[in-house]
Amino acid sequence: MSREQTLEWERSHALAAALFAFAAAVLFIAATIASQSGPVSPSTTTELLREYYDVRGTMLLAAALNAIALFCFAPPLYYLFRAASARSPSVRRGLVGIVVIGPIFLGTAEILQYLALSSAASDFNTPGGGSGIPIGTYAEDLIQDQATFGIAQGLSFAGVIAFVIGVIYTSLWAMRTGLVTRFFGTFGMALGASLILLAQAFSLLALMLWMVWLGLIFLAKVPGRRAPAWDAGEAIPWPKPGEEPAPRSEPDAIEGEATELPAADENPNAARRERAKRRKRKRRQ
Repeated sequence: MSREQTLEWERSHALAAALFAFAAAVLFIAATIASQSGPVSPSTTTELLREYYDVRGTMLLAAALNAIALFCFAPPLYYLFRAASARSPSVRRGLVGIVVIGPIFLGTAEILQYLALSSAASDFNTPGGGSGIPIGTYAEDLIQDQATFGIAQGLSFAGVIAFVIGVIYTSLWAMRTGLVTRFFGTFGMALGASLILLAQAFSLLALMLWMVWLGLIFLAKVPGRRAPAWDAGEAIPWPKPGEEPAPRSEPDAIEGEATELPAADENPNAARRERAKRRKRKRRQ
C-alpha cells in the first residue's frame, strides 16, 4: 500500500476507530456502575446461587455491557496496529490476529460465564439436589460442571494472554514509529502487563481511559499538535533521551543566476559609468 493510500485509509476510518474507543470506555464504566447499583453482591458461591434470581437482571446487564465494551476495544487497537505496520516493515503483520482476538475472547467469556452461572443456579435451586454433599462443595461443583464454564475459562485465559501481547506490541511499535509519545506508549505497555499483575477490573478500566485519549489522537483533537508521523505517513521516531531533535530541512534555494544582482561591494555609480562607455563604443562602431 502506497503512502497516499495509507493516509486515505486512515482518514476514512479515523472517526469510526475513535467512536469505538469512546464507546468501550463508556460501556465499561456503565457496566461497573450497574454491577454496584443492584442488590448487595453475595459473598460466597452458595449465596450467589441461592440469591441468583434476585440479582440476575443486574448481572446480565453488567455482563452484556462488559462484553460489548471489550468487543469495542478491538477496532481502535487494530487501527493503531495497522498504522504502525504501514510505517515500519519491522512490524510483524501476522500478529494482527492476536491483537484483535484478545478482546473478542474476553468479551465472549463474559457471556459464557453468565450462562454457566444461570444454569448452575437453576440446578442448585431445584429441590433434592446435592444430598449428602457439603453445600459449598455442591455449589462449586455445579458451576464447574457446566460446559459453558469450561469454555469460558479457556477463552478467558487465552484472551488475557492475547490481549496483553496485543496491547504491549501495538503500543511498542506505535511509540517506535512516532505515532504516540514515549510516555503514552510506555504507559500503554504497562497497562497491558498489569492485566496479569493486578486486578483485571482495575487494569481494564485504566486501559479504557487510555483508549479515550487514543481516540482523541485518531481525531487530532489532543492538546497541541499530534505526532507528525500521522500526517507524514511514515515513521518519525522520537529522539532518544538526551538527543536533540533532528534538524528541519532548509527550504530550497531561490532559483536564479548570480549575475542578476550586483555584488555587495560593487559601486553602483561605477557600474553605470561602465555601461555608458560600452554603449558609446557600440555607437562609434
